[in-house]
Amino acid sequence: RQQNNMRSAQEQELLTVENAQKAQFIEFSQAWDNYMSDYEATAYLSLEKLKEKHLMEIEQLREKIRKEYKVKLKLSKELLEMRKRTRLLVSMKEYDEAELLEQKANALEAIEKEKMEEELEEVI
Repeated sequence: RQQNNMRSAQEQELLTVENAQKAQFIEFSQAWDNYMSDYEATAYLSLEKLKEKHLMEIEQLREKIRKEYKVKLKLSKELLEMRKRTRLLVSMKEYDEAELLEQKANALEAIEKEKMEEELEEVI
């Protein structure tokens, strides 16, 4: 009988220890899951901020390159000559001819700027 009581007490103690270990494991698992979800959320936010910062830096660099390239922008001799002739025609009061030449010059300038913009995009 004493042996049965001892065995029963040991089994009871074993169950108590097992239950305590299970509870401790569950508590640890929940704490770990919470920690990892917080860590992942923080890491995701940091990554998003870094992406945003990099995009801003890239855009600033592109703008800087565009500004530097526009400073180097050279119009063709043909276009400059057209502009000069337009001013001369206006001073001679040849307005119709000046207007036609101005339209041609504007079209040529648009083509040249578009070509330079394409070259700039290739550089960037």
